[in-house]
Amino acid sequence: MDKIRIFKLGDKWVFRHYFEDEEVYRMLSQFYQRARFRFECSTIEDRGKAVEFLKYHGFDVSVVENPSECVVRMSKGKNYDSMVEGFKKFDST
Repeated sequence: MDKIRIFKLGDKWVFRHYFEDEEVYRMLSQFYQRARFRFECSTIEDRGKAVEFLKYHGFDVSVVENPSECVVRMSKGKNYDSMVEGFKKFDST
């Protein structure tokens, strides 16, 4: 089951996902913003329709109202190689 997180950004709810099933993509295409390569829902009703549709088609959907809880800030110019290696080791177990 694919996981999709829908993030509230400003006054929109957005998500990115590549849908292998053309039928699913076609049904959600009204929300697709080609210039930004993402799906955007402008109203809570549209978001609800998208979530319901995705769940019906077997996706594990979660809505993140406060995206700052999912953000990692990294300073420019700092070397993060050791941290990345740690993630690789963690991921391989």
